[in-house]
Amino acid sequence: MQKGQNIPVENNGKYIEKGPTESNLTHLIFIIIYVVFLAVVINSSTNANYELFIDWEKISPILILRLVAAISFSFFLPGYALVMVVDKKFRLTLLPKLLLAYLFSILITGLGGYISASLGNAITSTGVFFIITYILIFLLCLQRINALRTGFYRLPTFLLYRSSSKIKESLMRNCSQYIVFSSLFALVILYTYYLNDGKIVVDQWYHHGRAILMGSDLFRELGPYDVWNPPFFSAFLASFFNLSGSPSVNAYAAVGFLNIVPVFAFYYFLTNWIPKKKQRAALLATTLFMLSSGFGWVYAINSAINDHQQVTFDESSSVNILVDTARKTFDIGTPTTFIGVGHPDVTTPLILFALPAGFTLLGLILEVKLYQSKHLGDNPTFRSKARYSGMLPPTTSKATRRPVLC
Repeated sequence: MQKGQNIPVENNGKYIEKGPTESNLTHLIFIIIYVVFLAVVINSSTNANYELFIDWEKISPILILRLVAAISFSFFLPGYALVMVVDKKFRLTLLPKLLLAYLFSILITGLGGYISASLGNAITSTGVFFIITYILIFLLCLQRINALRTGFYRLPTFLLYRSSSKIKESLMRNCSQYIVFSSLFALVILYTYYLNDGKIVVDQWYHHGRAILMGSDLFRELGPYDVWNPPFFSAFLASFFNLSGSPSVNAYAAVGFLNIVPVFAFYYFLTNWIPKKKQRAALLATTLFMLSSGFGWVYAINSAINDHQQVTFDESSSVNILVDTARKTFDIGTPTTFIGVGHPDVTTPLILFALPAGFTLLGLILEVKLYQSKHLGDNPTFRSKARYSGMLPPTTSKATRRPVLC
């Protein structure tokens, strides 16, 4: 086998690329974005903004650029660099890479803010820590992708054309997925930015106020009195506000589009665990996951069927059934969507952190098992240990390349 050859391994109808490096063009684009946004973050973190809110019509292009850079570093860029550093073995596809980059970036930003607040320091003093961390991660990434070697930046003239052709083929091949997720994303934009008029609402004000407290040097004394909510999300927001150099309410409202992340994580989880022949069910289930608020409608139908007093229902009896169902199941009386409106509220820890982390890790469980069964399954010692620990199932289905549970 030639060194440097791309080895695609089937994973439930998808493929995990096993080549030694990704496209140099992709790496070059990432390097340029990382350097430019890092310079913006360095500038904004040294120019703190203590205003709460500015009307969006009065937001300057400089503040918009700062927000974009802060969102990129708080939610994506350092995590993606770490994924490229540690992803030497599995060569994950784009979706799990983006999800892991999202989670790693959140961990870096939130952990830095939490440690600083726990030590009694103001969040404004952590800017240097974040900058140094981002630079170290960037240098590790450059070393991992061999960006420091001669000839890395010499790209073939046909590379851009080939990349655009692959993007076009992907759009045509996955047209239905793009249409569905674009529609769901449009709903998120409608529910967060348009209906809320670019402001934060309900529980977001609590998290915003707690983040302001976390960003001050008083959290060490006052924080232990608030034992009902974990402080990590507030620490993350405090760090994000400091990196953005923008009014805190504007910065918090700007991340409303990230309410779509648990939808992508849920889709990734389903595509790994659903058999290959039923992959289309993952798209339908993902749509229902976002648009369905619960199963109270099942209780309502059951109540109507079990009502033997009359065959047809008038308006008052139908209303009584709905009222009784809403009192017992709660979700009938709320908006019929789980992601984007309420219960849970938008842009809160459950939506931004817990659900993406849970679904992504569930998807990675099978990803790792598939890799181990494919590459290490021929080793008798590994197979005996894996069967003993439950890492490998008793048999493997050749049709689907998935473990068959006995």
